[in-house]
Amino acid sequence: MSNYFDFQEADARDKQLVLAKEMNIVPEGCLLNGSLVMGLHYTAPVDHHPEYVCRMCKEGPRERCGGAAYVQPEDTEGDLSGRDRHLLSADDASFRGIERKRIIGLLDDLC
Repeated sequence: MSNYFDFQEADARDKQLVLAKEMNIVPEGCLLNGSLVMGLHYTAPVDHHPEYVCRMCKEGPRERCGGAAYVQPEDTEGDLSGRDRHLLSADDASFRGIERKRIIGLLDDLC
């Protein structure tokens, strides 16, 4: 499961999400899966905005999670290159699914 949007709150057993909240990566009400949050956080540019993960979450229920508004990424933002190329082979299925959707979206925009 990549999110908890259909639930009142996130699963308290999602240790990665709990850690992300403790590190102030996402707001307390975040409803994304913890492994997805950490994957987005670790692929963020070095000088990323503090609300980077929230701004990447397109479908999140902002009235419930308290996150920042979605920002349409630029073509170069989010591209993995150089030292971050190894992240394309991540073990987390959620992260791979997000990456596939991003690539499909870029290809759709070309048509």
